[in-house]
Amino acid sequence: MTAYCLAPKQNKCNYSDPLDAPTKRRAVYSLMLLGLLLLVVFSYLWQTSSLVGCSYRLDGQKKYQSKINSQTSELEMELAGIQSLRGLRAKAINLGLSPVASVAYLVLPQAPSLVAVQN
Repeated sequence: MTAYCLAPKQNKCNYSDPLDAPTKRRAVYSLMLLGLLLLVVFSYLWQTSSLVGCSYRLDGQKKYQSKINSQTSELEMELAGIQSLRGLRAKAINLGLSPVASVAYLVLPQAPSLVAVQN
């Protein structure tokens, strides 16, 4: 601030304000614009870092899904092998079962019905 004295021997000084009202208004608007710009930059950086973190998590989930898909296909192949006729025949032989040479059917006489027939 610049001070102008009225007389050399007087202690009373008239301080003039170098910033008039339009200049102060421009300074306030400039500071508000700078603050808004900083807010936009901070928001951009925050969103970018959040997006990168989500991308890493997504890549991890994709790797996990491909691992699960490969395990599923292996288990389906194993199940198909177990359910095949050769697999069942081998398990039956391991259990001590043997193929049947001839089949005989039992014929039972008709048992009387317990329910009365109504006419």
